[in-house]
Amino acid sequence: MSDTTSEVPGLPWDAPDLHAGARAAPVAAVVLWCLAEPQRVGELMIPPPEGKSSCLGRLEPDPEHLGLWRQVGGELLATGAPRSTRISREQLRIQRERPQRLRIERIGRRALLVNGRESDEAELEAGDVFEIADELTFLVAHRPRLLEIQRAVPAQPFGRADEHGLVGESPAMWELRGRIRQVARRRGHVLIHGPSGTGKEAVARAIHGLGDSARPLVARNAATIPETLVDAELFGNLRGFPNSNSPERIGLVGEADGSSLFLDEIGELPERLQVHFLRLLDGGEYQRLGDSRARQASFRCIGATNRPLTALKSDFLARFALRIEMPGLEERAEDIPLIACHLLRRMADEDPSVAERFFAGAHPRLDPALVRGLVQRRYSTHVRELERALWEAVDRSRGNFLAAPPGPEPVALPAVASPDLSPERIQSVLDRHEGIQARAWKELGLPSRHSLGRLVRRYGLRTRGRPRSP
Repeated sequence: MSDTTSEVPGLPWDAPDLHAGARAAPVAAVVLWCLAEPQRVGELMIPPPEGKSSCLGRLEPDPEHLGLWRQVGGELLATGAPRSTRISREQLRIQRERPQRLRIERIGRRALLVNGRESDEAELEAGDVFEIADELTFLVAHRPRLLEIQRAVPAQPFGRADEHGLVGESPAMWELRGRIRQVARRRGHVLIHGPSGTGKEAVARAIHGLGDSARPLVARNAATIPETLVDAELFGNLRGFPNSNSPERIGLVGEADGSSLFLDEIGELPERLQVHFLRLLDGGEYQRLGDSRARQASFRCIGATNRPLTALKSDFLARFALRIEMPGLEERAEDIPLIACHLLRRMADEDPSVAERFFAGAHPRLDPALVRGLVQRRYSTHVRELERALWEAVDRSRGNFLAAPPGPEPVALPAVASPDLSPERIQSVLDRHEGIQARAWKELGLPSRHSLGRLVRRYGLRTRGRPRSP
């Protein structure tokens, strides 16, 4: 198979409806690893309609045989059947028992592994990993038709970083890209909220890059601004103030005039310092130290934090009218192999020995057990932790495949947005916990508080007795 695909006008006649939306999104199988055709990572195997069965193998797709697809910009592009001659012409029988559950049976010569264990047949749901041994690995995941907003997002080479350095083909990632473009077109200050290591700075740079300013982004870690120097750092000072030998400084605000000011870790600012921003964020008015006149700056403030939003003063938080929630890796587990390949290419640029040992052309050689372990692992610092795990694998691998380092078995992730979690069920649990999301998400079986927050906003649910905007 080449990296080119043929566009088809829609789904084949026997494919399931993928237009149902996130609440009723059926499961599909996403390619995590492919020995013979690594460019297939991120493609889909769409199971047959409910109550029917089809085969996956080397035979080209027809009503009785499944092929693979790429989900690109709201369209499905057919890429055909796997080409490896080590896979039987009919390798697996796939049956959709319910929209969110699959049954698979090995009928070909290669072994079937389910979550790392050999099996001849199994029932699967979102979060399960199954493998055609040493050839092809899939993750079962909810996969609705991509959001309409994606149609305005330029396409990038499938599976590679986009123009802003963001990697991923999952619905969560395409939703994020669409949200970035929405926010970039609007006026107002922006708050990017999400776990550490999810790419908040890359999103800030994307928002700035899509804006109408030709000036560079001004970036600073807010946690490093000393309390005693916050006014001087932000607003600058005249020459000779506060000391006679003090040079003139325009400050971060003056530097960002006509541009954007990115303040990372803005949630680390003590409440006393947050007050210093209020007038500035309202109308751009500020005053340099030692200056008797007020100045005006036209700029967009982009803040980022992994702290609970309650860590910010309510009046300070209210100035950030535009919000972006960052998905963690558990919410887009199917993107992890693509991110890993992106990181490994960058690592190979820094260390040629990585390229010499583990690359075959443009694609790294990964052991399927490593891929499975990375996808089913729980992350606390997300992409940073993923990169550390890859460096550990580089250091410990002895052959020319990047292998899984020894360690405890990974824990399979629960489904991120299970259709069984109806708005009524979520609201009931929230009410029982008095609207406190930090208590409710665990009872609901979600992977993080941020996952619950996304569902609350999607369905307009009540938290702490108040309805949320959808």
